Amino acid sequence: MPTLDFTGLVQSYCQSARLPPPELDNGALCVIEPDDSSAVILAWDQERDDVLIIVPLDTRAAELDKQQAHDILCAAFVGQNLRGAAVGIDPTTGVLTLWRRLASEAASLSRLTLDIRNTIEVAQELRG
Repeated sequence: MPTLDFTGLVQSYCQSARLPPPELDNGALCVIEPDDSSAVILAWDQERDDVLIIVPLDTRAAELDKQQAHDILCAAFVGQNLRGAAVGIDPTTGVLTLWRRLASEAASLSRLTLDIRNTIEVAQELRG
């Protein structure tokens, strides 16, 4: 049984960040742009009752050479240089993506705000 009011949390975030009201797809996914450089996807994993914060690192499918892949995987090792986020390739689009989970038990407006900010900052660092 879901414990998280995902819609309410996202609406509160958008209001506090002075963003337009979110357009939720099936009540479980929306794209927001908290700054001029990053689109952030907020999704609700209904099965785990978690919020997913997803920041694509590019608009095109990943084409990484061996050194780039090595550097990203080293940064991602236990999230040490990603402030607890993870990196992966979206299996649908092939886009390199930074993501993190926010458990419903910890989901609050302040925590969501912090996690979005940290994820965007790390994404900007990775984009260089």
